[in-house]
Amino acid sequence: MKYFFLLVLFVGLFGCSDKVLDVGGLTVSYAETQCSDPWLKPGSTSASGWPNDKLRAQAIVNYLIDHKVSSARDVRFTEITPIYNGGSNQEPATGISICQACTCSSGRRIDVTIDDTDLERAKKLGFKRQ
Repeated sequence: MKYFFLLVLFVGLFGCSDKVLDVGGLTVSYAETQCSDPWLKPGSTSASGWPNDKLRAQAIVNYLIDHKVSSARDVRFTEITPIYNGGSNQEPATGISICQACTCSSGRRIDVTIDDTDLERAKKLGFKRQ
């Protein structure tokens, strides 16, 4: 009975904390392309080749880990205005891209949380610090 009381006391004191462990990290971003991202699903011809963002996020984390960015976590997708290279790829009045080449922006930014020790490796893979 004494051990049961100690167990209840221990769980009551330490098991119900509402504090969240802050593991830190920084955010790096990558402008998703139409179909030239290195984690693209094999055989796919577009960035939408993954059936959902959860699988696409896992593919990105796996790619980063395979390339020694071992702290990659928390992948987020954000709709952005496409990035233009100028010329005929941009409609000036609306800012809507008509570029359909594989290297053109898909209109989404990929944000990934990593540790600062992996920043240089992530930059070599095309990610930029936020």
